[in-house]
Amino acid sequence: MAMVYKLLKRLLTPYLERRFRNQPAMSCLCPDNLYAYFDLIYKTRLSDGAIVEVGCATGATAAMAYTLLARQGIIKRYVCYDTFSGFVRDQVNHDLELGLPEDHAGMFSDNSFEQVRARLDNWGLPKIELMKADVSQLLASDLPAEISCCLIDVDLSLPTYDALCLIYPKLQEGGTIVVDDCTAGTGWVGAIQGYRRFMQDHSLDQKFYMGFGVVTKGDIDFLHWDLKNQPLQETRYLYNRANPIV
Repeated sequence: MAMVYKLLKRLLTPYLERRFRNQPAMSCLCPDNLYAYFDLIYKTRLSDGAIVEVGCATGATAAMAYTLLARQGIIKRYVCYDTFSGFVRDQVNHDLELGLPEDHAGMFSDNSFEQVRARLDNWGLPKIELMKADVSQLLASDLPAEISCCLIDVDLSLPTYDALCLIYPKLQEGGTIVVDDCTAGTGWVGAIQGYRRFMQDHSLDQKFYMGFGVVTKGDIDFLHWDLKNQPLQETRYLYNRANPIV
């Protein structure tokens, strides 16, 4: 069945892209994550540094975030990094040993750079920059010189850790990184492990907010976030008829 599904999706994707290219795609972030990320980029809007996403999937989150600022008359450099082909085999194998569910391993493999580029261009967002890369292979020179805020959503332990090591030195004072999937009990077991390892290696206090692991540089009191020292418990995803929200 999995092979049939992949074949059908490959055949139908070009048609669906043409048919629905002007329709908004759904972000991979849950509503509470979106709220926190949008709050972060808005409150750091006047900083000169770029906004960076590591793991952008369909580009929907980037499209909404960039539009949020543009509607307020603020245009900043926005750069997205992704493999655009799913997970790197060695990295996902590492997380399978940590307890990652088998059915998670092949997710996002049907994505492509060309689809995301075309989608953003069709939405009138050509200035969102895309770079096809495994973050674990990136160099510091591949990043903007200064970063005001960053979303890391690569799901797995090794690329989460590598992304934090790469991006943290580029953060401006008051800059903040948020790492998705840092909740207790999630099937995405690796992200929080990569986050915890980085924080321990750099003698930083672990902080959690709205399902994110948070990394800060300097004073971020301006965010007014109620940071916790333990992650929230994962709750079921929305829009599931079999498990309706009470």
